[in-house]
Formats: sequence, structure tokens, C-alpha cells
Amino acid sequence: MQLEIASICFMISAISKQKPIGLALGIAIMAYLLDVMCRIIPKIKFIKYVTPFYYSNASDIFVKTKLAAIHIIIACLVIICFFIISLLINQSRDISS
Repeated sequence: MQLEIASICFMISAISKQKPIGLALGIAIMAYLLDVMCRIIPKIKFIKYVTPFYYSNASDIFVKTKLAAIHIIIACLVIICFFIISLLINQSRDISS
């Protein structure tokens, strides 16, 4: 979960020209709130695929003793895609300016 949020924030910082500290914190808070909402409201269960907090909930892991494969696959794809995009953007950027 932390790598997923870190790769998303890394891509945002690679794209923006200013320091987006508030945006990165907002993404983490929004992901947590989406997790809380999808656990409370049954009609929006599809949000569980958007937030990394859903599959990394400690109580679910201890009760079920394993993670769902689809959640791990989605997390790995998000981490890899956002990290590669960030690296490509940072390679073309002039760091000294």
C-alpha cells in the first residue's frame, strides 16, 4: 500500500513544476476515506478496487490469513505503471533548472 501511494505521489511530483506536498497528503487521506465509505455503504463496493487501504486492512488479513490475488495484481500494475511514467518524465527533465 505504501509503495502504491508513493509511486502515485512520485508521478505527481514528476509532472508538476511546484512542490505538491498538500496534493500528496490529500491523495492518501482521500484513499483512506474511500476505504471507509466502501466498507460502510454496500452500493459502492466497486471503490475497493480504487483504494489501496481496502486490501491492506490488518483485520481482514488476520481473519482471512491471505490476500486476494486481484488486489495484489492491481497494486503491482499501479506501482509499475506510475513508477515507469515518473522515471520517463524525470529523465527528460533538466534537474539543474
